[in-house]
Amino acid sequence: MTEAEDRKSETPLPANCVEEEYLYVSMQVCDCGGVYEHEGQALTRRGQMPCDELHVHCAQCGKQRTFVFDISAFFGDMNNYGVIVRPSRLYDVVEWLGLAALFIRDSQTLEGENRRVMLAEADFCLDQALMFYKEDGDVPVGDAFFHQPDQKIARERIELVSKKQVLKLKERTKVARPSQNTEDGEDSNRDWPQT
Repeated sequence: MTEAEDRKSETPLPANCVEEEYLYVSMQVCDCGGVYEHEGQALTRRGQMPCDELHVHCAQCGKQRTFVFDISAFFGDMNNYGVIVRPSRLYDVVEWLGLAALFIRDSQTLEGENRRVMLAEADFCLDQALMFYKEDGDVPVGDAFFHQPDQKIARERIELVSKKQVLKLKERTKVARPSQNTEDGEDSNRDWPQT
């Protein structure tokens, strides 16, 4: 292994979907401060655990790295692909809301398709955040604050993470979501970009 490589064996990070994997990697920075560029992806196994390996390199120094994700939440069941089935273990509710706010802020300087893509990223983050709430609850439950100091949030800040606030943000991202309506039996999403 050369000095420019860092393909060490990592503990697999639990991912809910491929989109979460890519977002996670895009938010990481190299030790030199550079951003990572995607090289490739490989499906592997660690014992019985299905894993995705995302191979990247630093755009600044060239150092290579592999991020390994546990994809047990969705692997093998096509019904679970692209569906969020449990609260994230990569980011807590505060982090998802912070990411959504950043994407919404950054979308304000963009137009057209670039703006819609940025708002779609925000919408994805908000959907991840909503997994931390019970259907009839207004405050995140369980260990929703697992990356916060003492794994909780100050009482005076709880309103900032209320479901009411999340739904207000969802209103700002609705232009990025494909319409659920159909006209004359045709899919009204026909101009939504295909991935």
